[in-house]
Amino acid sequence: MNKSDVLIERKEWIDWARGVLMFLVFVYHSEVYYGDGHTWSWTFAPFFLTGFFFISGYLFCKDINTVSLAKKCKSVVKGILIPYLFFTVLFILPKALYYQTDINQLTIDVVMFRASWFVVVIGLLQLVYAFVLHKNPSNIKLHVVTVTMFAIGYLSVFFYEDLPLWVSNSAWLQSPMLPNRFPFCLNIALVMCPFFYLGIVYRQIESRIKISFGGLVAIIAAYITIMIVDKQCIGSSITVVTHKYVNLPLVYLYGLLGTMVVIEISKKIYKFKFINYIGKHSILFYFLNGVALQFTTKIANIITNNTNINGGGYCISIKQK
Repeated sequence: MNKSDVLIERKEWIDWARGVLMFLVFVYHSEVYYGDGHTWSWTFAPFFLTGFFFISGYLFCKDINTVSLAKKCKSVVKGILIPYLFFTVLFILPKALYYQTDINQLTIDVVMFRASWFVVVIGLLQLVYAFVLHKNPSNIKLHVVTVTMFAIGYLSVFFYEDLPLWVSNSAWLQSPMLPNRFPFCLNIALVMCPFFYLGIVYRQIESRIKISFGGLVAIIAAYITIMIVDKQCIGSSITVVTHKYVNLPLVYLYGLLGTMVVIEISKKIYKFKFINYIGKHSILFYFLNGVALQFTTKIANIITNNTNINGGGYCISIKQK
């Protein structure tokens, strides 16, 4: 296999992994819109988003010594900032009409980069790590900065409720529609930075990591065991979007295990065109998945209401959260 084949293969498994993770995003949001609680999504909640941060770190650079701050800034502007502004501004009016909410707050959330937290966090982490590595790059520097950022983010989880009133009551600093998000989703980025960092590290040592089929089965078994014990006896949880975590170290453990399972399976099964297509255009699917689900919910509710009016017998009630 020549060098070009390796690059093609790597790109395909990455797209497949992102496609799988984006499908899980869709499943998660489906349960949020259509039901009470999470029938299935609790099983993958620890890694379906953190996996994206890991892959983003993996794609961040091949060599930490060749990171260009200028090129990374251009990449973030083209790949994240422009799509963010396009879609979030486009959805302001539809959201205001659909949710019957304050259009001014929606606009503020866009300006303060809270409106689409997921892509904002990825963009912010790319800029932060590019700034860290553009001069005198080293793995020690990378490690120290990550530990420091995570420590600040971890503390923010505990002290969030103690914010001064002038912060809590400010529409610019805190949004009643998007609770627990600082401007630029900084607090979420700080907590999630270890996964981005581990993606960078994994890229450097990838060739030395060999996981056999038996090893993969063992990781899956460990993940399932931890999840069952956790659900039955401990009760940890992770809701990244609202910056709420219970027993974060445990969540990180099986979050990392779940990410490794997705990566290893993706390297073995990476040629499924539909999944690859979703992964290749994951940012587009991310922006549109919520809209698609809300539209489907609206249509389903209209059909349900018409059935009730016409005496159509059995009715399925669809709730929104």
